[in-house]
Amino acid sequence: MRMRALADALGVLQEPGGYLERTTRFLAIVGGVTGADRAYYFKHNLDADPPTCSQRCEWVRDGISREIHNQTLQHISYESVLPGALSLLSVGSPCVIATPNATLPLKEILEEQGIKTLVLIPMLAGSTLLGFIGLDDCRSERSWGSEELELLRAAASGLTGALLRARVEADGSARSAEVGRSRRVSLSLMEDAQRAVAAAEEANRAKSDFLAMMSHEIRTPLNGVIGFTELLLGEDLPPRQAEMLATIQSCGGSLLALINDILDLSKIESGKLAFDVVPCRLQDCVSEVAAAFEPTLRDKNLSIHQVFSEGLPGHVLADDKRLRQILFNLIGNAVKFTRAGSIFVRLSAEAVSEARFFLVCEVEDSGIGIPEEDLDTIFDAFAHARNVTHRQFGGSGLGLAIVRRLLQAMGGDISARSTVGKGSVFTFRLPLLLAGETDVPAPARSLPPPREDLRPLRLLAVDDVPTNLRLLAGILKKLGCEVEQASDGHEAVEMARARAFDLIFMDILMPACDGVEAALLIREIERADPLREPAYIVALTADAFAENRDRCLAAGMDDFLTKPVKVASIRAVVEKVAGQSGPVG
Repeated sequence: MRMRALADALGVLQEPGGYLERTTRFLAIVGGVTGADRAYYFKHNLDADPPTCSQRCEWVRDGISREIHNQTLQHISYESVLPGALSLLSVGSPCVIATPNATLPLKEILEEQGIKTLVLIPMLAGSTLLGFIGLDDCRSERSWGSEELELLRAAASGLTGALLRARVEADGSARSAEVGRSRRVSLSLMEDAQRAVAAAEEANRAKSDFLAMMSHEIRTPLNGVIGFTELLLGEDLPPRQAEMLATIQSCGGSLLALINDILDLSKIESGKLAFDVVPCRLQDCVSEVAAAFEPTLRDKNLSIHQVFSEGLPGHVLADDKRLRQILFNLIGNAVKFTRAGSIFVRLSAEAVSEARFFLVCEVEDSGIGIPEEDLDTIFDAFAHARNVTHRQFGGSGLGLAIVRRLLQAMGGDISARSTVGKGSVFTFRLPLLLAGETDVPAPARSLPPPREDLRPLRLLAVDDVPTNLRLLAGILKKLGCEVEQASDGHEAVEMARARAFDLIFMDILMPACDGVEAALLIREIERADPLREPAYIVALTADAFAENRDRCLAAGMDDFLTKPVKVASIRAVVEKVAGQSGPVG
């Protein structure tokens, strides 16, 4: 998404019109896609001695002060205001400055403009510094990653090329040879910028591939840990052994939650996170999330109070899974840091129109509180208010970062206030649409007891990892099913060719013939026999990315389960297929 936006920004620079007007539109795209609060272009005054710089163009986010007419930003001396910046910019290096670390008088200028962090990206034509692009963050201090800085370098390179072209076009008396040379330099710089964008896109794809691979590699052994633990907990075990197994299960669940958080964060940053907006009840979302914490609340002698305002709509259109994720992280955070007292979850509404409103949710605790100087950083990824907090309470520091980024992706935002020793209040606002009562499905019921009226099934389990295959067979046998096993895709296809199966659980990532290829071949076998009913094929994969799900369904599979698999999920599929009328094959 960022690379596409940068390509659009570079295209703006090639459009007709005044250079400063095009540059301002260019800065608006760059500032918006990077999440900055202010973006600007400073011209390097080549003839000044000592060297100075002056602001020429500016874009600001709503609510941020404009500084384009601020005379203190004209003819700024590098030596007195930006010490050390000129040496970095002249060799092509970015300059990142956090206000608390700045020296006077720069610190006074930054504080006056409400700047927490700024980054300067040089605009070089060969070895000549023409100026720089700057971006300000006014809401919190920011750490710029290498990938973001590479994108900004590409942006600066493109703006440099446009500046050279504008200078040539403005000088009508320039010799034709000089015009041609400058145009070639301009085009070369634009091509460099495009190549930088392409390289950044490739790096982003590589990161996604790496995360998908690591997701699979970590989830595969975790599938065995969690799955066999769940099976053992269903046995008649001595209390001490049951307690140790429950601990193993809890640790496995914590590791799985961390993996999911990292994948969510990656999806949000790459713009690949999709939202599924459906009718739902806000009260049900809060109540069901709160119920998940009942065991911990009992152990800590805490209580959760749910407060719904009179004007709160009951039925809305929202991504209820992501809304539950936000509530789960906020309530879980409150439970973790509260030793005694109560937790309040308050929901109210701010009307915008007849069909649209802002949901306002407050999660208040009576916990340890957060120091005022740390409130700006608690929403940063992998950040904790204090190192001692992390050592005492644990956690990855991802929960609040994901909450903010999910809310911002859905058009909302979150803030926090706190008093050390008394507690904290997290407040988020989220735009939502109203839904009719008849649009909202009935609440999901818990999985019913095993049915005895189900027909027997011919089952096939396919997985190249012996541990996973034993686990899947063990779950199916526990559910009273007889199951045949295949250790790779080729074997599964040949077994399906020899006989019809009602239900096939198919692993995806396998050598030689993967699950997708095997499913395609099995569907070809079924189409060749008009009397044969197609098997219900369920993809089992440790790759949790949406693209993998789409690929499986496009190959003719009927369902998709993510590892680690749960007994309840397997049973639901078995009962669904076994409850269908008539024998298969």
